[in-house]
Amino acid sequence: IAGAETSKNRKSVNSRVTFIDEASEIKIENIAEIIERSKTYAKYNRKLYLTSTIVHDDLDSSNLPIDPLLKFYHTAECVVHWEAKCRFCNTFQELKIENVKYPLLSEMPNKNENIYASWASRQSKYECEHCKKKWNDSDREYAINHGRKKIIRGDEETAISICLRISSLYSNFLPLQMIVSKM
Repeated sequence: IAGAETSKNRKSVNSRVTFIDEASEIKIENIAEIIERSKTYAKYNRKLYLTSTIVHDDLDSSNLPIDPLLKFYHTAECVVHWEAKCRFCNTFQELKIENVKYPLLSEMPNKNENIYASWASRQSKYECEHCKKKWNDSDREYAINHGRKKIIRGDEETAISICLRISSLYSNFLPLQMIVSKM
């Protein structure tokens, strides 16, 4: 395990499996350097994992995103999304932030603006886009765990670069309340 904060660490370590966390906060040249070091294993099933929150969606001069992860999404040979399965209607769907529902201030019992955000986030539910049932965290976890991958572009079997795009809504580690409180 090596950190990428210094060029010495980036240049002195090569590996077949490379994880780059928070890739959007690392200079694109440094990511390219790390990927270059993994070419030693190109014939031996090398794996590159880039994870991050997309920080910005600005475009460069070739009309590609500046953000490394977003650039990879646009240039990957294969793009995969994850669909969650509703336990109530058995349909599949991509989880979308617009389907997160929480009560309005007018629906709050004492209408206290100072604590509204905290109260509303605790009341939040995910609404199935098909049957409109409201999911709690247990329902959302079930939907994710019983979901399936959906190929958006390319062929997963022959692609060298595969991008799986998911949002924090798919995290079993984050309750919906925490996701909503950051909105």
